[in-house]
Amino acid sequence: MGDSIEIEKGEQLFVGDLVTFHGYHYTPDYLMIDDKDGSLGIITEVKINSPIGTISYDSFVLYTVHWFASGKSTTEVSEHLKRISP
Repeated sequence: MGDSIEIEKGEQLFVGDLVTFHGYHYTPDYLMIDDKDGSLGIITEVKINSPIGTISYDSFVLYTVHWFASGKSTTEVSEHLKRISP
C-alpha cells in the first residue's frame, strides 16, 4: 500500500470478528432506527471502496456482516459496528 494514508475513522475490524450493530449517528433533529440495532453478527469480508480504484484520501473500508438472527448479510462501515470483546 506504500503510503500511510488513514482510510477509515472507525475501529479496525477483521474477518471472523463478532460485532453488534449499534446504528447510525444520532442528531437531535433526526434518529434513524434500523432493524439490525443490537443484532449479533460476524465479519465475513473486508473490502476497500475507492472511487478511483486505488487507495487514496477518499477511500474507505466496507465490512460484509452475516447477521445471525436474520440469516442475511449486509455491507456496513465500521462506525455502525461495535466489536464484541474477546
